[in-house]
Amino acid sequence: MKIHILGIAGSMTTPIALYLKQQGHTISGSDQDKIYPPASDLLKNIPFNQPLPSKIDLCLVGGSYNKFQRTRQEFAFIHKHHYPYISTTHFLANQLNSLNPILIAGTFGKTSISALLAWNLSQAGFQPNYFFGGIALNQFPSLAITGSDWSVIEADESINGLDTQAKFLSYPIKYLILTSAAWEHRDCYRTAKDNFEAFRQLVQRLPADGLLIANKYGKNISDLIKFSPAPVIFYSGSNEEAVATFCQQFKIKFDPNFPGLKRRLELIDRRNNILIFDDFAQSPDRISYTLNLLRNRYPKYNLKVLFEPHASFLRYSIANLGQALESAQEVILGAITYTHDKNHRITLKDYQKEIGPKLIYLPLKTDIINYYRQTLKPGDLLIRFASAGENLCLNI
Repeated sequence: MKIHILGIAGSMTTPIALYLKQQGHTISGSDQDKIYPPASDLLKNIPFNQPLPSKIDLCLVGGSYNKFQRTRQEFAFIHKHHYPYISTTHFLANQLNSLNPILIAGTFGKTSISALLAWNLSQAGFQPNYFFGGIALNQFPSLAITGSDWSVIEADESINGLDTQAKFLSYPIKYLILTSAAWEHRDCYRTAKDNFEAFRQLVQRLPADGLLIANKYGKNISDLIKFSPAPVIFYSGSNEEAVATFCQQFKIKFDPNFPGLKRRLELIDRRNNILIFDDFAQSPDRISYTLNLLRNRYPKYNLKVLFEPHASFLRYSIANLGQALESAQEVILGAITYTHDKNHRITLKDYQKEIGPKLIYLPLKTDIINYYRQTLKPGDLLIRFASAGENLCLNI
């Protein structure tokens, strides 16, 4: 089949593109003009941002398709000429259906837990269907469609693209690992109550013979578990413990030796007793969770943060960011991304008010690199939080 993917460089669409190409389909796609590693590296052998193919058997519509002019125009053309299309959410829901679907949902940790669980089930011989929106450091594929009775699905609460409800409400469910239910996607939910309602619907969809494994320290967990028709078991916060708890329930040998994922608390450099990590987190809740892990794991290191605010456009997006960064001795802020909404546009003053005097604004990449070359010393731990762009830390 000739399959065209709109918004092909996303965390969901890139694995789909690679899998379908491996299955022998002819794949093309489009996205914004410039994409970054790792997606740009992974998609280098797929025609990208070229004229639409003369024939399309199926169009997969990614969640970001309506953000870019090219993909909006292509979707309008495809819709007008009645080419068959489906959202990537529903495509995955159809492909990963099984007797024992396991959803991993929550504000943070979804990708890591999904990958670790899928890998453990694979190691145990289950050959599960699975999807997780990251890149494993050991080349474990991000998507597998095997026909197994077991499926592992990273299940996001966002609503975008062609979705009309939270993504996780479109997937089949029997078991659920729930990390937290903070109000993160404020572009999708107008109020915290709306966000909670989506998670409530997810929990209520569990069958009575299913299972809910919940982080007992996660936000809103104690209120959500009341709606579960299935039994509830708690774990105490770490990604590994979530997976170990699931494995224990099904008498599966748990192997913790999965090497992890790119850009998920990835240790990218270690020299002269200086540690440099890279992480995808942007929201205060995710940043707080990640810094707590680092502080507990490396208590003797001086914690420093490079925050590149690719996903922080409006003032509400950094509420409680200062509290999340409390344990950092220093915070370097990269270039601020401005929106056209002048009434709610975030500014440097907003960051300064939220974070305080330990904030240093360095909008130029060269200045950031030079600053760290001059100031990093033995005993420092630097973590970069960024959702896009190349990793500057590699050049330090």
